[in-house]
Amino acid sequence: LVCSHVSSAEMPRPPARTLVMEASEPLNTKGNGAYTPVAIGEDELAPVFMAWATEPHSIFSRILTVVIVMNALQMGAEKQWTKEDYPVLDRGYFCLDCTFAGIYVVEVLCKLIALRNRFFVDTWNWIDLGLTLMSVTSVSLTILGIGSGSLKKAKGLRLIRFVRIMRLVRVLKGVPELAIVVEGLMISMTGLFWVMVLLGIFTFAYSVFLVEMIGGDTDEFGAEDYFGDMAHAFLTLVDMAILAEWADIARPVMDKQPWLLPFLFIFVLVSSFGMMNVMIGIIVDSTTEAKNVMESEKKYAALQDAVQVWIHGIRDTGLSIGSIHRRKEMCHLTELEMQELHQRRNDAVLAVIQKVIDNGSADIPAGLVAEDVLHLLDFDADGTLTKEEFEQNLGRLMTGTPYQLTSLILVVIGKIRSRNRVLMHEVFSRFDKIECDTNKRLEAIEQSQQRILKLVESSFGT
Repeated sequence: LVCSHVSSAEMPRPPARTLVMEASEPLNTKGNGAYTPVAIGEDELAPVFMAWATEPHSIFSRILTVVIVMNALQMGAEKQWTKEDYPVLDRGYFCLDCTFAGIYVVEVLCKLIALRNRFFVDTWNWIDLGLTLMSVTSVSLTILGIGSGSLKKAKGLRLIRFVRIMRLVRVLKGVPELAIVVEGLMISMTGLFWVMVLLGIFTFAYSVFLVEMIGGDTDEFGAEDYFGDMAHAFLTLVDMAILAEWADIARPVMDKQPWLLPFLFIFVLVSSFGMMNVMIGIIVDSTTEAKNVMESEKKYAALQDAVQVWIHGIRDTGLSIGSIHRRKEMCHLTELEMQELHQRRNDAVLAVIQKVIDNGSADIPAGLVAEDVLHLLDFDADGTLTKEEFEQNLGRLMTGTPYQLTSLILVVIGKIRSRNRVLMHEVFSRFDKIECDTNKRLEAIEQSQQRILKLVESSFGT
């Protein structure tokens, strides 16, 4: 009697665990569209603090954006109204440096507490950590007595103060279009480095050739020493690669040594129109890759929202498959009661799918209703959609690449063909059996007809 009135919300459930996935954290894609969500229990860090410290659009991030802009303005004002011209501002500048450095240290500590080991995976976090260390170093040197005069003499220390302005780039994270450009440039650095190495080797080889052919011939170029030694020749060729001194070099060469013009044309074509376009292509490809990565992160975030809808609509209401089986074992439910529970679960699953369709996060094709999506997600077609099937199959639809989706379609077609082959084999086997039985019956009928004929003949004959 008690079991029959236990509500689904009162059923015992394992401790709640919240799935949290940040847009910036690494995903275990493994090349197949699968992922591994991060589970955070109630005894660990609160998800609210995680979002507060790491979400790009949280209040915490907005405050830090304002702080970064104010710090940049302070550094610009420090160069406009210098301490030498306005000594009264010296203490104010120092107090602002200490304040901003303290805020940056608190930011890094909050992220370290929230992300832990995952903090060191994101490139932006490494940039923030390095710039924070530079800010702390600059303030520490000032406290230790290394004043502005020493900073002017020590170029390394002045560089530390200058690099801090690069923190302003972090503001671009809040603007998706600018963030795509910055991410693309960062991704393209490796390819650009090797292109520059190749261009340097090519320019070096040409420098040796032109120093040997032209050398310090002042009659040809006047007082300018374009190819007198390797340093001047290398710099001249770099200027020619960007078409800065092409006319100043080509015309005197054409007058004195015209046979060198084809070599200069080849150098300009390869360096300016060849490698420069290769660099542009690398940057464009890297920017496209960064855009695809950001779109994938948005899709994974939308998938996690859909999973949260499932958790609140199915698991938290006690309508999961495990909860239903536990109720059956504990309360000895009848077949009719089990049918009612399964019907309630199916209605809840349709409601969850309808919510996913309504919020538009899954980008379900227009015209499909909840029942159609249910059949689409129920991959094994057993009529019961589990959380694993919902998460995995919806993830395939949302985050799968065209190649992965095509492979999935081919796998389904292969399974259908295999199943059809088995069914056709069974059908033909049954046809063969029916044909064999029919032949036996026909033979028995013929034998019976022959016996009847014999009896009739024997009867009339007598």
